[in-house]
Amino acid sequence: MFEWADNCVESAIADCAARCVGTEGSSGVGGESSSSGGSGGACGETFELEYLAEDAVLDGGFGLVDSMSKPGAVVAAFDFQSPTGTVTWSIDIPCDDEWHVWVRAFDSGTNDTFFARLDGGPDPAPIFEADCSNDGQGYVWRELNWRDPEMGMACEYVEDPWLAQWETGAHEFQLEFRDSPAVSRIIVTNDDLFVPQ
Repeated sequence: MFEWADNCVESAIADCAARCVGTEGSSGVGGESSSSGGSGGACGETFELEYLAEDAVLDGGFGLVDSMSKPGAVVAAFDFQSPTGTVTWSIDIPCDDEWHVWVRAFDSGTNDTFFARLDGGPDPAPIFEADCSNDGQGYVWRELNWRDPEMGMACEYVEDPWLAQWETGAHEFQLEFRDSPAVSRIIVTNDDLFVPQ
């Protein structure tokens, strides 16, 4: 009859615990720490992952400038000297799920849109619309939506919200200049009820 040696039993238990329990300490909004199933597989809990303008890679006409509405903060603003520009975040997804992307963008009335891409697609890039009220409210939170860039009218969407079906690992979210002059941050969450304040 086969029996496991004590040291093999301990090693197997430790290995299973490391893979089954996962790691702890995923950062949430405001630096809050939450336990994660970060070793892959379906999410067992909710996350809010916040990324600031300075966490992004800026290209073309986008640069970091001091926020006029929030002292001490910086935003990615377009200088209008270049024909185009992008703001690209690398997002570390802790587990497989459907992810909501919330964007805090500048709304100056009718100028409130970007082209948006998740992991480089689709092509052509959909239009993301930050606001439909034409009020010009300054910075507003809006969940990512998908407006047809060729035939879509304002406030008519192919997907609203536009959800990312992301598995564990590195992913990319990109905004390209269309007419909104600035973006300050994003929050990525698998919480269907989450709304930024």
